[in-house]
Amino acid sequence: GSAMRSVDELLAWGRELGIETSGLEDIADIPSAKKGLAIQYLSQNMGGHRSLDEHRQALIEAREAVINHFMRHNSGCVVSVFGSHGNGKVSSILSDLDFLIVVPKDARESDVLLSMYKAGIVFGSRSQFDDVSAVASSGASLCRLYGMSTTGVPVEFHVIGEQDFRDLPKVFSKGTQRVTPIDPKMELRVSYDGARRKLPKPGDVVPNFSRTEDGRVFRGFFINAALNAQILYDGPALNGRPDGATMFHRIWEKDLGATLVHQGKLMRLPNDRLAIVSDQKPTFSDTMLPTLFHDKEGDYAKPNLALMQERFEATFERLACRADVVHSYRASGDLLGARLDRATKELHRVRVFSGSRLIATDFDHTIWNPSDELGLARAAKLVADIARSGRSIAIITGRDASFLRDHYPAIKEELSKITELERGDVFIGVSNGLRIFRADVSRGNSLELIKEKPIGQETRRRIISAYLALAKDAVDPSVAREMAASAMSGWSHYISADLLAITRSTPGVWAEKSKLSILLPADASKYEEFLESLRSRLHEIDPTLVVLHSNNNRVADISFDGGSSFPDPKLSALNHIQTLTRIRRAEVSTFGDSPDGNDRGLLSLQNSFTNTDTGRAQPIFLEGPEGIHPVQKVHRAMRYLIANGNRPLAKGAPLA
Repeated sequence: GSAMRSVDELLAWGRELGIETSGLEDIADIPSAKKGLAIQYLSQNMGGHRSLDEHRQALIEAREAVINHFMRHNSGCVVSVFGSHGNGKVSSILSDLDFLIVVPKDARESDVLLSMYKAGIVFGSRSQFDDVSAVASSGASLCRLYGMSTTGVPVEFHVIGEQDFRDLPKVFSKGTQRVTPIDPKMELRVSYDGARRKLPKPGDVVPNFSRTEDGRVFRGFFINAALNAQILYDGPALNGRPDGATMFHRIWEKDLGATLVHQGKLMRLPNDRLAIVSDQKPTFSDTMLPTLFHDKEGDYAKPNLALMQERFEATFERLACRADVVHSYRASGDLLGARLDRATKELHRVRVFSGSRLIATDFDHTIWNPSDELGLARAAKLVADIARSGRSIAIITGRDASFLRDHYPAIKEELSKITELERGDVFIGVSNGLRIFRADVSRGNSLELIKEKPIGQETRRRIISAYLALAKDAVDPSVAREMAASAMSGWSHYISADLLAITRSTPGVWAEKSKLSILLPADASKYEEFLESLRSRLHEIDPTLVVLHSNNNRVADISFDGGSSFPDPKLSALNHIQTLTRIRRAEVSTFGDSPDGNDRGLLSLQNSFTNTDTGRAQPIFLEGPEGIHPVQKVHRAMRYLIANGNRPLAKGAPLA
């Protein structure tokens, strides 16, 4: 059939030879059709198995013959069987016997494989043997041997060099090179979240992993085979290879870790500690089984299913011990564990007691890292993921027009990707919360204004007068000119013309509807003295005016406070959002980077976390090793709170 140009032509040729082709019509590529025809031909002319039991017994005998062959030759190969026979459940008299042979770098091992006829295995093409010799000589690459046992069992040997087998868990490897390329085709794969899809199969390489445009990662053929394999030579039973089982165990451990990560059940906390965040202990049936090619318990005989479940348990415990993880389903024990840092314990407490129905956060340097070119995309994805989890999120920032123009569009785009019927509310509080918006799902996540407190014209005039009287020569002229030049274009959709005119004509002032941003003196050591003097003058104008400043920023904000009940504007905005959502204070978690600045009120709650170390007990400092950016610590903490298995309580609980 080597000259055939299509599957239909090949099957027609097979029918002329008297081969039964029913069941082969859906095959899309010529190599698979050739294999199907060969199995049909051999089964019709050599197998002669009239019953499933007879075929099953022939499979067992062929497997034992191959095992004994390797043992008689004191082989250093590691041999396992997978597929339906490895599952222990043979469903067809056409079932073949699939072996996975891991070959060390030893040219003599090719003789063991090539003398398989002594085990009753008959091979076809002689060229296959050259490929085997290449794998044994290098300890790398892969090839396949197709044959038939003299008892009528189709046999396939997947031969892989030991070095490439050890490299299978490496996510960024290029895959395993074939000694002899084949025609490319499509192949069914399963992702780590259980999605099944046909993906391209290159002709020269078998990929270990494939990532699709939707972000899913699909496991490669050999890793699937290793997970499914029934290890026949385990420990010292394999002459000279007591580490045979260890290689398979390592793949299981690495792959289980990857499975838990992709399913959102394993993640890193801010202090770099790993955490299992499923609220119930992960099991083989709900974690790994759905990601295997044979993804139903009914695909396995009971002893083989029990073996895989046992291996899962042992692998999970090794992973847990090595990673020293926090188990969310062991609330009382791990929550009080002496080895856990305080932030981990507190985050764990918040998860266990549903303290994350509403997450309120600052933006700059909290969830957005301005020095990271992907920082805005990461922040937008985090916001959307929080909403997708069913929680509400409130971004309360000192920014106003700059946030609406430069940052919200990225968040809006991510929100548009959410297809769930129910998602958490998304609130945006700008000018430190004096203007509050809600993302309106019905209008494509456009922002709906729900509250604002503007500064009146006369009050604004008096504030500017007081500022200029203090600033005089202290304001850097070049920075003031830069602020004025920036107001010349690009803001007309966000700031009114009269406010832009104030900014252009007033050195060191940027005017917006609910706040005035002012430039501080060039000498940072004079910030506090300047701000105290300014606060005193503003109090004479209106006692409810406040000056908010954070982390030695060159600019401070002047606006109103939040009112008599909540004088801090960010805290007042949070309280208003709580009232709208009917979420109690105990169910709120807050994050910020400026606990002594404009995040002071926001970070005054019990469930408050910061990435700035103040040395105080509150807010809770998110510890972490060197090299972990402070913003990354916040992302890890929030993702721990929203991870799979920890949905918030139903909406509508009364306020405390």
